[in-house]
Amino acid sequence: MKVIDNFLSDDDWSLLKNTYINDILTGYLPLYFAPFISSEYDGDEILNYYFQHNIYKKHKIFSVQLYDFILEKIVPKLDLKAFIRIKLNAYPNIGILREHNPHIDYDFPHKGALLFLNTCNGFTRIENEKVESIENRIVFFEPNKYHNSSTCTDQKLRLTINFNYL
Repeated sequence: MKVIDNFLSDDDWSLLKNTYINDILTGYLPLYFAPFISSEYDGDEILNYYFQHNIYKKHKIFSVQLYDFILEKIVPKLDLKAFIRIKLNAYPNIGILREHNPHIDYDFPHKGALLFLNTCNGFTRIENEKVESIENRIVFFEPNKYHNSSTCTDQKLRLTINFNYL
């Protein structure tokens, strides 16, 4: 696991924040309901949900503008041959700080990165190490090993972009 703060330059971060993150928070960028966070049953079906926006999945681009931004500003910083999936995650504030059940993204060896889009009191746990949600922070990890997300209580949403790649 490797954590890098201030991953994007100030100009690139400003563009991401003032365009895409603002679009999420104002409702312009659609978020889609996902009825479960992990396939692992956690005993609480009511609180086991989040919202997502697929950017790239199964060789198809779903969000052209975000994908183009990623190609131009993020891909040059990644050691990758091909994307498997790129997904924006939005975990709503449910009034409690809730840690979700551990899961793996895919059960084969591949690379992953998680870009935190806002600072909040939520976090991601990767193999028992807690990574705080700080805007413009990225964590590189092996997503075929157990990890989990959380909610937050100090923002409306906890926002991340998840990259799975070869």
